Amino acid sequence: MITFNLVNISIIFRMKNLMENKIMTNNQLHTSQIEHRIIKELFLSIYFNDIERTIALKNKYPEVYLHRHNTIILDEGDEINIDLTNLTLLNKTIWNSTDWLNKIMPIVHKNQVKTEKMLHFWHTELKEENMPKKIIYNKYCDFFYCNDSNEKAEIFDKPLSYYLKKGFREIDVKLFNHAQCFDFEKTKLLLEKGANPNISFIENESNSSIKNRILVEYSFLSTCQVIPNFKKFEEKGYNQNFNIIDMFGDLLGLAAFQEMYYLLEKYKKIE
Repeated sequence: MITFNLVNISIIFRMKNLMENKIMTNNQLHTSQIEHRIIKELFLSIYFNDIERTIALKNKYPEVYLHRHNTIILDEGDEINIDLTNLTLLNKTIWNSTDWLNKIMPIVHKNQVKTEKMLHFWHTELKEENMPKKIIYNKYCDFFYCNDSNEKAEIFDKPLSYYLKKGFREIDVKLFNHAQCFDFEKTKLLLEKGANPNISFIENESNSSIKNRILVEYSFLSTCQVIPNFKKFEEKGYNQNFNIIDMFGDLLGLAAFQEMYYLLEKYKKIE
């Protein structure tokens, strides 16, 4: 009888612990879901240069806001680990471009002003030494049209050796490869040594140079992705579905292709 009671007591304690653990796990999951929602809201407010909403989220959720420099965002089964303040640097890069068409200048001017306000906000929030200075684009090569420098080097699905055997200069072949991997330092060094960004690597196809490859994607991202995203936001605000991963890739990609195009254009050679 005593043994039976002890067994019953043991079972009761085990069940009680299991229930408490289950409640704790559910609470943790609920907390995680709430934090994830807040992080997405913070991402969107910074992405669209919405300084009022950013400040409101900072004041309402200070614990989440504190982690803005090292934020993991989950969306559609993917995840990114980013410093949210970098979104403002990406905005600064793209909106300060001189290549925008006149017909979209109203939205460009509007976002130039909003971006400057966001930059001022970060400067007041952070010490100068903590302000992000530079974005390493190829760190996020999985999120935009960027070749991974750690993988086999190819140009149009052929190894670099193929083009060397065809008689292309090694310096031009290397330029194409480093530019498509968004290695700005190596690209600049090769350009300074005389590499030509206008060399076409496919016969009778003028668009097969590295400069044109960069320009095509630069134009596509600005015209078909980023500008439509910002126009839609002007119309619908936050009352729409957002694909965070795609949006990040579009903004990042546009800034990366723009900077690379400007670098190649600076050293252009007339054929």
